[in-house]
Amino acid sequence: MAASQALSEEEFHRMQAQLLELRTQNYQLSDDLRKNSAELNAVRLKLSVLERDLVKAQKALNKSKKAQEVDALLSENEMLQGKLHSQEDDFRLQNSTLMAELSKLCTQIEQLETENRRLQEGGGASGPPADSACGPADELLRLQAENAALHKKLRALQERFDGELQRPPVAHGDQSVATETDGPAGTNRVSDVAGGGMGAGPEGTNQREELTESGLQQSEQQRHESDCGSHRATRRGETPTSSSPEDHDPSVVDVNIHTGQPESSLVKGGDLCSELQLQMEMEVEVNTEREEKRLLREQLLVLEVHTLTHTDTHTDTH
Repeated sequence: MAASQALSEEEFHRMQAQLLELRTQNYQLSDDLRKNSAELNAVRLKLSVLERDLVKAQKALNKSKKAQEVDALLSENEMLQGKLHSQEDDFRLQNSTLMAELSKLCTQIEQLETENRRLQEGGGASGPPADSACGPADELLRLQAENAALHKKLRALQERFDGELQRPPVAHGDQSVATETDGPAGTNRVSDVAGGGMGAGPEGTNQREELTESGLQQSEQQRHESDCGSHRATRRGETPTSSSPEDHDPSVVDVNIHTGQPESSLVKGGDLCSELQLQMEMEVEVNTEREEKRLLREQLLVLEVHTLTHTDTHTDTH
């Protein structure tokens, strides 16, 4: 029992050697652990430094990108501002020219209105234009308006003339009144014409027709001359002198007696012709003024549309 329990000297030396070996290994491992811990701490410090450098580099990169974008935006903004200034200058120039034209047209309209009032107050007497230094464009406008008014008046006169031609002549059956107003000489001439016509048969009828035609032509010529004279007298401010029935040619009296038309109708026709001529002149002047105003309104509308389009384009660019 004592032998078995007691360790032999060899086993004791062997266990002691193992213990020493284990202690040395423990010391070596402890040294390795300290070295590894130190290296780990150093690596961690380097890692933190590198991470900070990485963050700084990323920030610098972002700043450089933003700076490039800002530079691009600034350059684009400067370019747009230059375009805007040029467009504003163009718009100011166009607006100034349009306003000048508009003021010119307004002055022309005022002059035309004053001239219209002056013509209305003067009773239709045509006077010289208010502005003698008007340009060729104003003269062309006035001539165009006057041409259009004259064309309208010409058509109206043509229609009236056609209507007068188509109207049948008025027959007066009572020849006794005409013979009484004409006197004894007229009575003798009527009886002579009637007797000649009854005695000659067809030849007397032909002569009577020729006499009637020649008398009509002479009466028309005299009426035209009297109308022109009365019209000139009224234009000069004089009173037209009416001719008496005794001043006419006897052939005219015969024709009037034969046709049954009283001589007072000639005087009435002359007055009517002069009134028609005055009315025609008044209508021509009124139509001319209307055409001028219409053309001016069209020009104003064109200018307003032009200004509106320019303002729309200016607002679109803004």
